[in-house]
Amino acid sequence: MRNSKVLKIAVCSALVASLVATAALSVSASKATDKIKNEGHTVGVSGTFTNWEAGKDIPMNDDDGDGIWEAMIDIPSVEADWITDWNKDDKPTGEQHFQFKVRLDNSWNENWANYEPEHCRVFDCQCNLAIKEDVQPGDHIKFRVFLDTNQMNPDAVADPNADLDPSEVEWEFLYAGYDQFEKVDDSAATESSTETSTETSTAAPADTTQDKDTATPATGDTTSAIALVAVVLASLGTAVVMTKKASSKN
Repeated sequence: MRNSKVLKIAVCSALVASLVATAALSVSASKATDKIKNEGHTVGVSGTFTNWEAGKDIPMNDDDGDGIWEAMIDIPSVEADWITDWNKDDKPTGEQHFQFKVRLDNSWNENWANYEPEHCRVFDCQCNLAIKEDVQPGDHIKFRVFLDTNQMNPDAVADPNADLDPSEVEWEFLYAGYDQFEKVDDSAATESSTETSTETSTAAPADTTQDKDTATPATGDTTSAIALVAVVLASLGTAVVMTKKASSKN
């Protein structure tokens, strides 16, 4: 009986702990996201591929409420003039990259790019976020842009001059970036589609004369079923043994 009580207490404790952890995670979805939604702000991506024009930002969303705003960018064909000189800390680097920024409300009042230690700022800065992978004119590229409002830019946190007040929403410390970069091989997709179409047109019609009720199950399905039955029987046996042991102790 005592063992049963201990087990119940352990299970209840684990359940409470998981609920507390879940609540903590939901609370952590940030004040910045609340501010963006409650005050009717929009979040979007602007870049060389939108000609940096107002009103042409690609919308970002936080549909699942996790505090991370995101947009999947699909560029079917990169144009040559979208790959431009890249400045870092407001100085030319001699590099050329496909570039963009994340910004609020289709304006330059609040926007995020690379951290500029010279100016101690992580938003409204002169440099841009740059795709560092090799991007060439004509490439079909896809990538995810994100604005993470749950964490501060790690470079900004490392800045000893950063005045961090956790009770306030500090726009400048939001963390923007990109990931899931992919170069799409459209020629391979076209060849695959052509081959599939040819195979479909020349394939022999399927034999539909077999009675579905008498069809032989696949070997893999049979093996899985046997394994499942074995696991169930083993579990039942273990439960019976444990029950007998508990009864003998009591």
